[in-house]
Amino acid sequence: MKIKVFFRPDGTVDAVHRDGLSSLFGPILKVKRVSNVEFDIRNQEWFSELVETGVCLCRHKSRTQCVVDEHTHIEGMIKDKFNEWIL
Repeated sequence: MKIKVFFRPDGTVDAVHRDGLSSLFGPILKVKRVSNVEFDIRNQEWFSELVETGVCLCRHKSRTQCVVDEHTHIEGMIKDKFNEWIL
């Protein structure tokens, strides 16, 4: 997965990345998690949800596919917001 970075007009940054990125930059990088991937024991599947709202982004039997779907969804959210800023 490539790291994609979008710069906001106020100078802050939105990015889609793997967890390991924060260890590269140490204390200068402030990371706010947007979503989580967890296993639903009752339904025997993985799901991703937004941290702030609890909205489910995707569900899948495969964790790998759930992460791919989550990444695609979050990247789309960032691109939509980025397009609002440049219009």
